[in-house]
Amino acid sequence: MQSYNNLYSFFILLFYFYNLALCENDYGSSKLFHHDPQDLIRKHYFEIEPAETAFTLDIKPISYPDKCELKQLHLLTRHGSRYPAPPDIRAFDHLEKVFANVSVAKKWAGAYSRCGASAMAFSEGLFNGDGPLDTCKNQPVYVWNIPANEDNIIEMYNNCLLANETVLNNNPTYDQQNYTYANTTLKPIADRMTKDYGIYPPLNPYLIPSIYDACEFWILHFNRTDTWCLLLSELDIIKSVYYWEMTIYYKSLYGNPLNEQLGCVYYTRLVNSVDNYLNGSSIMVADLKNGHGHTMFLELTALVWCS
Repeated sequence: MQSYNNLYSFFILLFYFYNLALCENDYGSSKLFHHDPQDLIRKHYFEIEPAETAFTLDIKPISYPDKCELKQLHLLTRHGSRYPAPPDIRAFDHLEKVFANVSVAKKWAGAYSRCGASAMAFSEGLFNGDGPLDTCKNQPVYVWNIPANEDNIIEMYNNCLLANETVLNNNPTYDQQNYTYANTTLKPIADRMTKDYGIYPPLNPYLIPSIYDACEFWILHFNRTDTWCLLLSELDIIKSVYYWEMTIYYKSLYGNPLNEQLGCVYYTRLVNSVDNYLNGSSIMVADLKNGHGHTMFLELTALVWCS
């Protein structure tokens, strides 16, 4: 009888601990996804990729055909990445608040703020002027510059009223695609994270691309995938990439016919400049312009459209 009681007590105790194990929630520590940062970069999952020649002078010079003599150079560049830009930092701050009670995410906060401050220190030291540049008070000084609100050559995206009213805003095609994608493709990912990490209120599907951005930040600056990337499977990353590609397509590329025409002013001036040089009415040998990411998108879109 004593032996039976001891055995009975043992099974009760075992059942008790078994139920504790069932009830205990590790809030996702066992549901993390591990990645090799170089593998993700190699698969081109990120918008901003470190160039192979970024830290070397071993770059092949531009070569020209033997019978081709360079007469006039037209060079359109864009500024270096300010990543994370102010919108990214605001999104990261919001993620911190949403994941404040998730144990695995508590050590991932703060690094981007310092990085952003360091990036802005460059413009502070180099330009130290007045006027707005994003959220700080700097204005680069150019040798020659059209006022930004009159520039239809490289700042045409923000100075075209029609584009602002029909592409950037009030764009029903993009709005419908954006809503559908968020609520059918991104929502299951958000629901999974809500359940796995005990998030309340439930995670907004539109925050999934921001988690991807935070993942990208840690890889590009620190070569680490042991922070926000842990929350995303490789398929989640691909779906997040598509979300941003879709946004760029509809707002800056071929998703709207107007985008195919906004780059025409630049090419018109380029052709006229070449003609003027060849007929002797101009001695200009180089036209150097420093634009933006959206400048590049629109010029490439117009180039493909014209071809």
